[in-house]
Amino acid sequence: MRTATSIVFCLLLTSLLFPLAPATASLIDAGQTEQIGEKVVAWEQMNDGKVLMVTGTGILSVNSFEAGTHTEVWTLDLNVTANSATIDSGANLVAIAHNSGVVIVQLTQQVITQYINTSNPVDAVDWDNDGDVWVGYFAGLRRADEWAEGAPTGIATNSHTGGMKTMLVTSTGDVLTGGYDNRVKITSNSGTLLQQLTDMSSAVNVIEIDAEGRLLVGTAGGELYRYNLTDYSFEMLSISNSPQLVYLKQIDSLTYHVGTQSGEIIEVGTTTFTEGETYDTSGKVIGSIKGLNGEIYIVSGFSSSTRVHLFDVDSDGDGVTDALDAFPNDSSETLDSDGDGVGDNSDEFPDLADESVDSDGDGVGDNTDMFPDNGDQTIDSDGDGYGDNSEGQDGDAYPLDSSQWQDTDRDGYGDNPTGTTPDGCPTVNGFSIEDRYGCPDSDLDGYSDPDENWTTLQGADALPSDGTQWSDGDGDGYGDNALGSQPDQCPTTPGNSTRAWLPDPDNPQKNTELPSHGCEDKDGD
Repeated sequence: MRTATSIVFCLLLTSLLFPLAPATASLIDAGQTEQIGEKVVAWEQMNDGKVLMVTGTGILSVNSFEAGTHTEVWTLDLNVTANSATIDSGANLVAIAHNSGVVIVQLTQQVITQYINTSNPVDAVDWDNDGDVWVGYFAGLRRADEWAEGAPTGIATNSHTGGMKTMLVTSTGDVLTGGYDNRVKITSNSGTLLQQLTDMSSAVNVIEIDAEGRLLVGTAGGELYRYNLTDYSFEMLSISNSPQLVYLKQIDSLTYHVGTQSGEIIEVGTTTFTEGETYDTSGKVIGSIKGLNGEIYIVSGFSSSTRVHLFDVDSDGDGVTDALDAFPNDSSETLDSDGDGVGDNSDEFPDLADESVDSDGDGVGDNTDMFPDNGDQTIDSDGDGYGDNSEGQDGDAYPLDSSQWQDTDRDGYGDNPTGTTPDGCPTVNGFSIEDRYGCPDSDLDGYSDPDENWTTLQGADALPSDGTQWSDGDGDGYGDNALGSQPDQCPTTPGNSTRAWLPDPDNPQKNTELPSHGCEDKDGD
């Protein structure tokens, strides 16, 4: 499956890895950078920048690709005669089409996970959005069949008269096939023919989806079509000298690479849809990369070998070609050991890819340092703008609480009145917790002592010297807590009583004296 999303991701990745060349930079033929002693039938740059290759003899390899040269990371002998290969959208699996079926390889584990055996040679293969495999038969059946879990589902596209030459599966699951009958057939993932595009005047050699979700069609007669897949309106560009078009790729947001059977890459503008520069090599184009400062690598295949050709400049005149120069527009820099885009001569962290500058000199690079201009601070765990080093400049007394950062009186309660457990007395050390936090609490009952800013009406301790009482609703000096000392027996009525006489239940002629505080005492006894 090839999607506009994956193309956009690759374009963004390319722009991050490879700075763009100046608009006026011209490319010159820098010659061949590598020759591989086998015919390569599949060559694709993956999301991590590595290149997956499959040879006609069935050797699968993943390689780093630098300065136009492949360096093998790992390899696997599939023991098949391979025709093509396609990586799935998650970059986890690759399906290899061969003369007896399809082999599926798990890229992370580097092992074969499935064999699909067919009675006809498989020329092309792609993935749909269900993870099923579509196998394309260019001759014989001249169609694409769906396989799931190692077996055919019975769903297939219509056959092409005269043979099929190319296929792909879109992000919506539609299967696109093109062939010698000069048409593209669009089939749903249930096998229903949705549309036939019949505008081409020669065989359809190659199809691709661009970053905007438009269909590109290249023909054997040098015609490039671009279709809107919503209404099937199209544009057509006749490439000069009518070469056979065999390769299509959107190389960046402004440019398509159109490759030919005879080794040319023609640049076509994505906006103007007109021809730009042409780069001539030889062989059949099977891949291209625009890298670093705008140089172009063209990969072309021959009957028994594959070559990489470079078109490059030495923009800064330092004697190092752009392919080898990490800074092709800066004559003072050539190396970037950590690959962070800053030359080793000026990089304060030449072996650390994430860092290059340390503005405050604290040993932590500016990209990691959350306080790049404050030598006392590097981390802000709670994201409140104050550093975790509480003793340094702009230090956070509460490094894990984003609502508090300062504690002037050091009583454990923050000064921010709108934060967590705010200190009601930010300049006075205190430990009250009930009515307000961090204020003096003489009797240690959790309620703060009243002051001019916080009275008993607002919740301060009405009895600040009695740890068992704090509220006195009627203001008579006796606390409302029935379990505390001298509890107010009449908490809603002020009074100065200290005792009460009640009839003795065992002797009706006698009264019993009991403590009774805070009730009305009319006779003052």
